[in-house]
Amino acid sequence: MSEHSKLSPSSSDRWLACPASIVRAPETEDEGSEYAHEGTAAHALAERCLNLGIDAHLAVFPPDHVAYDSADMRANVQVYLDYVRNQMTEGATLFVEQRLQIFGQYEVWGTADAVIVTADGVIKIIDLKFGKGILVEAEDNTQLLLYGVGGLSFDWLSPVPVHTVEAHIVQPRRSNYPSQSYPVADLAAWVQENTHKVARAFNGTDEANPGLHCKWCPIKGTCRERADMNLKMASFDFAAADAVCPKHDEMREEELVKVFGAIPMIRGYLDDVEAEMAKRAHDHPVSGLKWIAGRAVRKVVEIAKAAMKLRAAGIEPFSEPKLLGITELEKQIKAKGLKVNDLIGDCIEKVAGNPVLVVESHKSPAVSPEQNAADAFK
Repeated sequence: MSEHSKLSPSSSDRWLACPASIVRAPETEDEGSEYAHEGTAAHALAERCLNLGIDAHLAVFPPDHVAYDSADMRANVQVYLDYVRNQMTEGATLFVEQRLQIFGQYEVWGTADAVIVTADGVIKIIDLKFGKGILVEAEDNTQLLLYGVGGLSFDWLSPVPVHTVEAHIVQPRRSNYPSQSYPVADLAAWVQENTHKVARAFNGTDEANPGLHCKWCPIKGTCRERADMNLKMASFDFAAADAVCPKHDEMREEELVKVFGAIPMIRGYLDDVEAEMAKRAHDHPVSGLKWIAGRAVRKVVEIAKAAMKLRAAGIEPFSEPKLLGITELEKQIKAKGLKVNDLIGDCIEKVAGNPVLVVESHKSPAVSPEQNAADAFK
């Protein structure tokens, strides 16, 4: 078996929906981004701490990743360690960095950061997400579903028949800890419904099916089917072929709703094309494009000298001290080995944000907008 899964669970939402992405852009090993290296370091530290039964601030940082050692790194890894240890119940067994065989015949496997087999028939899969850019959800997460299927391979360790597999995400830098419970019967049904999709991706087919899952596809900026779909949406070609569309000076509300629903897809596609062309123009001259100087901005470089002159003119150049935002405060509090709620919980109030307008199919429940919702949206 190769060191890297041909069909990686982490990109399963893409290849389950669009098998052409595997044919046209197979999974390749690369050096990864700085964020990926940082995540690898966090996982290495967490693995060492769980295996040795120690806290993050006491561990010798893994030598291969020592460049990423920091109080912030250790504080966030400690959040993960606490979460895993809190999931342990009497008689439970913990496995760290455990490979999960999911669809062996189709080379689908993954490595679970932590697997817990309880004494009462529950298997828990815990996945550390160290990124802070995108909030990872548990609902409809195909990676968690696949990990759940793989977790069933530990059923022989349970003293009673396994009835539930739980998949947990720990994303400490976003204070995000979603989980999903899967009855064994539901996992079996999901496998039965999706095995043909796994086989289709493994065997290779050039059947493309663009959608929101294109976000992480290596060819997202050059895929012809994705271009056709987005250009069709951008031309407002939403009407059925046999529909009668009377001419109006203004678009009807139902037409505008369809355009509104297409905004995320079109916007994402345009951003990807822009990034693709910038990359190519960096590599070689592209006919029809050119680089120009960016907008110049003014910046004070001699701060002390400028401040002295401003004060002499009766102008205070520095603003009043302002309290750091919750995210930055939380980061610094964790770095001290403390918890936000314990230290300043009585000083914090959760204030509801302005209503957000989304399409009706969005999974969040509807709320009644405030009077100023339209102004807030602007």
